[in-house]
Amino acid sequence: MISFFIKVVKFLYRKYNKLFAIRANVTVGPRFKVGPHSYIRAPDHMHIGHDTHIGRNFFLACNGSIGNGVLISSYVAIVGRYDHDMAALGEYISEAPWIYSTNARDRDIRDAIEIGDDVWIGFGCVILTGIKIGRGAVIGAGSIVTKDVSPYSIVAGNPAIVRGSRFNEHDIEEHEKLLAMRGIRSRHKS
Repeated sequence: MISFFIKVVKFLYRKYNKLFAIRANVTVGPRFKVGPHSYIRAPDHMHIGHDTHIGRNFFLACNGSIGNGVLISSYVAIVGRYDHDMAALGEYISEAPWIYSTNARDRDIRDAIEIGDDVWIGFGCVILTGIKIGRGAVIGAGSIVTKDVSPYSIVAGNPAIVRGSRFNEHDIEEHEKLLAMRGIRSRHKS
């Protein structure tokens, strides 16, 4: 009886986290998990793939997509590099149009992010919009990602730079083959 009660409590806790984390214009795939105190919202659209797991205190406020089988650690932020209209004349920056404003004069502030399948984003990273993180990439803890990341690259630092590769060419082929055998297909061939 106690194990049943624990399972029910865990189920309700996960549902609560998901319910309060996901805000407007976001769709998620099956087996998506998100930690407590997370905030996920998009001005227009954001899709998060299946089997993606996100840690606690995650913040996302942009358009785009996050692939399948992605692991995002706690305290990660994915934010727009042009969220606030700094060129608005005659307005305090705190009053200027921003990404969610109906009066934002330049819709290009709605840059998107694209994160491929099988990506691992380490603890405390900040990722700016307008970039693509390729399939299988690893982003080191505390990194600030300001430009595209190639598939299967390992990047770290501020700004993040390539530090190595997750696999060699042979191992990438083997990894892809094994994933395909398990029925796992890429949504984003990067």
